[in-house]
Amino acid sequence: MLKSVCTVLDLDLDSDSDLDLDSPIKKDRIPTFHSPDGKLIPYTKLKQYYEYTEPQYMNYMHNWLNVHINQYIAGAEIVDYYHEGIRDVILLAEMQSGKTGTSRYVVHALEHLTGPHGWNDGKFVPNRIYFICGMNDNDLRTQAINEFRGFIPAENIMFSKQLQRFNHNKVATKWKQPPSLVIVDESHYASFRNSQVDQFLQRVSHPDMLSLSVSATAMAELANSEQLGKGQVYLRPGPGYYGMHDLFNRGLIRQSIDITKCQTKFIDLVVEEYEYQRDHHDLKYNIVRLPNQWYYKDLEEDLEELDLDIGFINHHTCTEMSASDFNDYVKASPERFTIIWIYGSLRAGKQLDTTNIGFVHDTSSSGPDIIAQSLMGRILGYGKHNHCVRCYTDVKAARLMLTWVQSAYDIMKIPQGSKGIVGGYSEHLLERVWELHTPILIPLDSNMRAYYRTLKQLHGHRYPYKKDLFIDLALSSTIDRELLIDIFDTYDPGHCGGLMILTEQNKPKSFRDHWTGNYRACKTGKLVHCCDIEGNKPGKYFYVYVNLNIESHEYGLALVTYKEHVSVGGVGDRTAVMVKYCSRFSGQ
Repeated sequence: MLKSVCTVLDLDLDSDSDLDLDSPIKKDRIPTFHSPDGKLIPYTKLKQYYEYTEPQYMNYMHNWLNVHINQYIAGAEIVDYYHEGIRDVILLAEMQSGKTGTSRYVVHALEHLTGPHGWNDGKFVPNRIYFICGMNDNDLRTQAINEFRGFIPAENIMFSKQLQRFNHNKVATKWKQPPSLVIVDESHYASFRNSQVDQFLQRVSHPDMLSLSVSATAMAELANSEQLGKGQVYLRPGPGYYGMHDLFNRGLIRQSIDITKCQTKFIDLVVEEYEYQRDHHDLKYNIVRLPNQWYYKDLEEDLEELDLDIGFINHHTCTEMSASDFNDYVKASPERFTIIWIYGSLRAGKQLDTTNIGFVHDTSSSGPDIIAQSLMGRILGYGKHNHCVRCYTDVKAARLMLTWVQSAYDIMKIPQGSKGIVGGYSEHLLERVWELHTPILIPLDSNMRAYYRTLKQLHGHRYPYKKDLFIDLALSSTIDRELLIDIFDTYDPGHCGGLMILTEQNKPKSFRDHWTGNYRACKTGKLVHCCDIEGNKPGKYFYVYVNLNIESHEYGLALVTYKEHVSVGGVGDRTAVMVKYCSRFSGQ
């Protein structure tokens, strides 16, 4: 097929490539061809220059195999690579876009369809095909066993525990029938030398074995794929897929909070979400990732002090509910706003039903690959457009991941900060430049103090009167009146509505986090960064702090902080990507 394709497309195979279609490709001598624009391209990228059209997609593939047309197209490309002598292929796809169905078609094609002349079809029998994963997740293994039932024996579906037992079994070193195909699911997991996955592959690999690496974040493997002669296949999402671009376009992705340092801000976020769901009469489950499984205690105590109707479930210590599958928690609508605390759960591969999910809150700072495989990746997939789950995560890392996906996994766009690589792509467009200011101090007269203390006691963390408060603050200032009127009229409020009223009901930590530093900046003339902005979006923003704590020396004062976006950095930085030596993808 290769020679005929090159003839049709007028592609010139390099004469020095020593291409032999009847023997495996030598990994230290990868065949190349000249593309129509004259570039010398490795054969592993040939699929970018033509479309696979035979055999045709048949209805039985959907009804019997549960394989959709986009999965079939990607699967057919993978099989075609195998037929042409490329033994190792990487399947790249967005989170929850159908990688498993594609792998299932590959297994079906190898087991049931006749290969090219000289192809040993008899070796592709179920007991010689393996599906492995470096994760230690019983739910995910059960999910894989069900999805490959009838194609791969359950004992050949091996996760961390099963791999460990196999690797420690000396008898398994010599097989009469070694694996003919090994699918490495979530191949970014256990991606370092001497990991359980690496040990397994070292023991079973032989010259005729095929491998399929499956991952949405195969950064290190992709970076060295050309040098190692690996084919690259991109699974394009099918109709109805809900992806990262939808989260950004709908404004549903927001910067998460470091709950180890800014606990008060996190409590404010929960209160805002609570009020939103209650006002919309749509109470949901809400998933929050903890820095450790015991961290929830202080957070629950702080929320219980607010006398809100909030329920709590700790996935790791729960005794009232027994969920063999995480989705058992959320399959029915909750009777009240409920937070589910998690620690290490809900990562790569796990399918999450988001029908009854309101928001997810993940780690505030992490690598692009980690946040993609975490809670953000779990709320993506098919049929989720109407669920509108709000996602709190590391927005900068998410933007880098989105840029890489939208480039169709360009090696030069592998995001900086990903596991197993040095260098990578970073967008200076994310580094916003702001004009900062010293906070404006406004004293409240005795009538305003009493009036707004009463409203605060009546409404708690809700501020339905905040527009009136902003007008009163502007009119109370004689020096900065025009500036304040302009700020409240033309600037946007910052995170959580742009207002915080502090009373003696707030803990001392709240004053240290929100009042003390801003008040000191006002007295010393220091510029302050104002407020957190979701996604660091350009614009003009303000945030108001009002001190109505009768025990405070600054009782009856208000501070207005504000900033404006001025410019952005450069158009981006293309940095060479190198694979760390400790990675099993380094090829050394």
